[in-house]
Amino acid sequence: MEQVHQFEIITLASRFLLGFVGTLTLGIGGVGLMNIMLVSVTQRTREIGVEKALGARRRHIFLQFLAEALTITFIVESSGIILAYVVAFSGRQAHTLQRHGEARRSW
Repeated sequence: MEQVHQFEIITLASRFLLGFVGTLTLGIGGVGLMNIMLVSVTQRTREIGVEKALGARRRHIFLQFLAEALTITFIVESSGIILAYVVAFSGRQAHTLQRHGEARRSW
């Protein structure tokens, strides 16, 4: 019974740690995306000026940059999720192969 309680404590601590790491990662990613979009806006001031001269409203320009930010975010998130699954699957395969190798040696 004591081991079960210790396992629950370790599991809870691991959840908090992973939650903190995930939150920190999202925050850092948000700051990075913000910097990318800031550079994009400052480098494209001429383009924004031309759009305004052609009659684009502030809302249209805002929606254009919002769409770009969401596209970048979606691509990066999708890549991260796919990479996480590949790493997890590879680790599971390596662990399975290692267990089967040990089982064969013990025979």
